[in-house]
Amino acid sequence: MPDTNKHEGECCDAGADEPGSPDGKRRWAIWEVPGNLQCSIIGTCLSQVDILKLARRLDLQIDPGTADYDIHAHFVREVSQYGKTSRLVQKELERRFSGMVRRVGRLSNEAELVALWQSAYASGQIPGAYWALTTHTHVSVDLRKRAFGEVHMLSHVLGRTTHATALKAADLSARLAEYEDKLIRQADRHKRAIEWRDRQIAALTADLLAARGQKQTTPENPLNVDRRTKRTARLLVSRERALISARQRARDMESQNANLHGRIRKLELAARRAMRVAELGSCPGANACELKLPPRRVLYLGGRPSAIDRLKSIDGETNAEMFHHDGGPEQTVDLIDGLITRCDAVFCPVDCVSHGACERAKALRRKFEKPFVPLRSSGASSFKRALLDLEY
Repeated sequence: MPDTNKHEGECCDAGADEPGSPDGKRRWAIWEVPGNLQCSIIGTCLSQVDILKLARRLDLQIDPGTADYDIHAHFVREVSQYGKTSRLVQKELERRFSGMVRRVGRLSNEAELVALWQSAYASGQIPGAYWALTTHTHVSVDLRKRAFGEVHMLSHVLGRTTHATALKAADLSARLAEYEDKLIRQADRHKRAIEWRDRQIAALTADLLAARGQKQTTPENPLNVDRRTKRTARLLVSRERALISARQRARDMESQNANLHGRIRKLELAARRAMRVAELGSCPGANACELKLPPRRVLYLGGRPSAIDRLKSIDGETNAEMFHHDGGPEQTVDLIDGLITRCDAVFCPVDCVSHGACERAKALRRKFEKPFVPLRSSGASSFKRALLDLEY
């Protein structure tokens, strides 16, 4: 990839004067945008993953170990002038934010434009609004400067948030390792307790068989027989008590193991979310609208009507939003199409759903590449385990 050193120190400069609309145009292309705003446009409207995809489409050879900033700087320099790279980036941004571009184009009043920017900023729709405001020629210089300033400050907030999130992720990883070690130790104690119980059972069984199969070859003193019988009875009572105690300890350990497994799953989910937020800080201003992870949207197809409220409360505990379709008894099957396009995953209890609805959901999830999770039962515990195991 070409050398990027010339860009150093220029990335966030927006100090140039902004001229009016050239030749009465309604919009500027990215290489025409005044005020050196190309850096903030690339950093705010495209993630590092998006930039790498564009680099592959442009057949750019990126050396292993190249810093994200160098790749970002190369694209900023290229889009600042007319060429193959700037045309491709222009086409991608127009495709991605066409709706917001039309909204800004329909507004001419300064107050309405300011209100739109405030609403977009508050709702996390910053990339689309920023692209539309910086490329429409009828937007005032003051509003474009305001948008640039707020996006620039947001990058500083993102840096602080990334640092805090990285610390939290490290703490969660340490706690996860600690719980895993504890689980291994408890499993080892559990195993030894079961082995001891099995030895006790084997010894007790051998004594019982010996007592039942013993043959009297010579008459014994009744007093000796009575003593031996009492001693055997005491031994049986003692070993029965030991067996009951061992079984209780085994049940307690199994319960502790189950609780630890649940806590480990929650910690793994929290660590994955924290690591994902930490990844957003690779480029100043990138993905500013994703500082707070949105809830997952899941479709629950079928199930028992009386259990739906309980399932929705589980969604709230796991940062998820549930849509429900009864599978056909009262709701039309055609509604499944629209619900699947709005959701991130589909859950289907196989014991309580119509065959036709299930097959339709499978076909649609393959079309839209959505995860399909069949559940053994319509119970709440089965749904909660599957939801916790689902990747964010």
